[in-house]
Amino acid sequence: MRMILVFIVYLLVFGFVQWNWWKQFSQWLNSKSSKQQTLLKSLLGAILIIANTAVVFRLFWIRAGGYDTTFAQSVIYFSGVFTAMNLTALLLLILQRVFVFIGHIFNKIRGLLVKFSSQNKRQPQTKTLAENRFDPERRRFLLFGGKTLAAASFGVPVIGALSTSRDYRVNRVPLYFANLPVGLEGLTIAQISDIHSGAFMTEHQIREIFEIVNSLHPNVIAMTGDFIDTSNGEIPAIHKTAGMLRSDYGIYGCLGNHDHFASINKVSAALRQKNVRMLNNAHESLMINDELVSIIGVDDAGRGFADYADLKTAMENIHPDSFKILLSHRPAFFPQAQQAGIDLTLSGHTHGGQVIGEHLGLEVNPIRYFHRYLEGLYIENEKQLYVNVGVGVAGIPIRLIPREITLLTLKRMIG
Repeated sequence: MRMILVFIVYLLVFGFVQWNWWKQFSQWLNSKSSKQQTLLKSLLGAILIIANTAVVFRLFWIRAGGYDTTFAQSVIYFSGVFTAMNLTALLLLILQRVFVFIGHIFNKIRGLLVKFSSQNKRQPQTKTLAENRFDPERRRFLLFGGKTLAAASFGVPVIGALSTSRDYRVNRVPLYFANLPVGLEGLTIAQISDIHSGAFMTEHQIREIFEIVNSLHPNVIAMTGDFIDTSNGEIPAIHKTAGMLRSDYGIYGCLGNHDHFASINKVSAALRQKNVRMLNNAHESLMINDELVSIIGVDDAGRGFADYADLKTAMENIHPDSFKILLSHRPAFFPQAQQAGIDLTLSGHTHGGQVIGEHLGLEVNPIRYFHRYLEGLYIENEKQLYVNVGVGVAGIPIRLIPREITLLTLKRMIG
């Protein structure tokens, strides 16, 4: 049912976008010969048919989880970029319509002012019928706008798919606590989030990420959910690679919402086999330099029936004086963590917006209206939250927000 709804939305929204592409393309073809027009129209039509077919196949492959062949992955990657092109074109079309509307209002106001001025001077100024019918400047502007729209629709997604595909940024973040036990001074935690193993995150790429994590020589590794993207077929890549992770005091993980698209039992079992301690509404306590640390994990804290988090169960029999670290995929869980007296919460989920954020010194990120905690460090009521923007992608293989691996260092607050 979900796949059918997605397909209907695709037909309605993307069909409108592609109709606009075709219209702009047809206008451009007016300068070509009839033979060239027929050839180029046939070529564009074939491309659109192939691309839309690839999107349909992608839906079935994702559902079945059987895209471990090079051909299937190529089709899925191509369909993802094509989907991004449609989304980019839709956004640009909306912006175009907004600017045209604003320009229309501006011209109306200007016309009224000119008319009012002309009446005062008793010298009415009117355009001839020919002038009203043909405005070469307006035609050139619309033609330029159409070409720009088409170029941006195709260029931005391709550049976005290639520019940050291997751009892994290591953020070294010191965290200061007034109540940090002396023995935990300098403890390092490497956090990875939102791997999204699948067609857009291959086994080879995961190995690259884990090699970077190992090079940091962390004391603890925290993995905050979304190990896979959509299906059980994506588990093997994470299963084959997780065993290469190394830390002094263990590797800990919690589940994310995408892990529930598959079998969470299979996801958890595959990781546990590679010594990742999956904390599904549970905790583990360990001694580090004679200091007690409790690492707690909750299942995905979605909404309604999709809320699987149970912090009460996770904290049963926990030592009240231990330093408490919570792994929660969704940062929106931070207020509950504060009430439970948890010192540090580690989360992911947001991707920092994935494709929108701060660019060229300007931050335009409407995702902030949906996520109170979007990225980075937050401190409330002397409790701290760090939101890792992740290393993977969801939906489309495009990411303009750099992929993040975080090395957190615990420090005692002096004074």
